[in-house]
Amino acid sequence: KGSSFNVALRIHTEDFEQVLSALSGRAERLEDSPRLRRLMERYLAHSFYLIVKPAPVEILGIEFEPRECWVYFTVSGSGETKQMLTNSVLMDLFPGQINRTRRLWNQDLPTLVFSRTEPQRSITVPN
Repeated sequence: KGSSFNVALRIHTEDFEQVLSALSGRAERLEDSPRLRRLMERYLAHSFYLIVKPAPVEILGIEFEPRECWVYFTVSGSGETKQMLTNSVLMDLFPGQINRTRRLWNQDLPTLVFSRTEPQRSITVPN
C-alpha cells in the first residue's frame, strides 16, 4: 500500500564485496551471516530508498551465484502515491555506474535509469 516495497537487487559479487569492504574497513567476502546482513542493510539503507532521507531496510534473503548475487530486501516508503526513489547503489565507488529499476506492479512503465548526476526519480506507486 505504498508504505513499503519488496526489492530484488541483482549485483555483481565482486563489486558488492568491494563496496561492503570500503564500508566496514576490512576485506569482506559475501556470505549469509547476521554480521554481513547488518552491513548490507546499512549500505542499502543509504543507497536505495523511497523517501527524501535514508530509511532502514530489512534483508529478506540472499542468493549467491558465481558472478553475481541477488539481495532481497524491504524498503520503507512514505505511504504517499507519488514518491522519490533514490538508487545510488555502487555509485560511491564507481562514478560511471548506471542503475536500472523496473516497477513490477506495472510492467508497461518504462525502466527507470539512475546515474551519479541523477540518482533520484519520481515514481507513482499503487494504492
